[in-house]
This record gives sequence, C-alpha cells and structure tokens, in this order.
Amino acid sequence: MPLDERLTHVAGGLKCIHRGKLSLADAYILAAAKMLGGTLITTDSRLAELKTVPARLIEIP
Repeated sequence: MPLDERLTHVAGGLKCIHRGKLSLADAYILAAAKMLGGTLITTDSRLAELKTVPARLIEIP
C-alpha cells in the first residue's frame, strides 16, 4: 500500500486517539489494515488489545 494522504490522515487519527500507547509506525500499520479490511497479525499484545482492527496475536515462547 503506497503512503498517501488518506493513509496518513487515518494513521494520524489513530495516533491521536491512542496517544502515548502507539508509535507512528504502528499507527501506519493499523491504518493500512483498517483501510484494506485486513487482519493484523502481530506479536505485540498491546496492538491486539486496541481492538482497532481484527487482530491475531502470535505468542513467541
């Protein structure tokens, strides 16, 4: 997904909503998943707990 104004706007909105809990990189990842209607696959439990997009948490032993 190319970085464009719409993706940046969605990522910025998520960053503002989750201030202090979300890095800018994570905001872009969540924004892309949200715009594409995808499921986020992550090892970061904090991202999965946000419930912004459907998420699948992979636990690494």
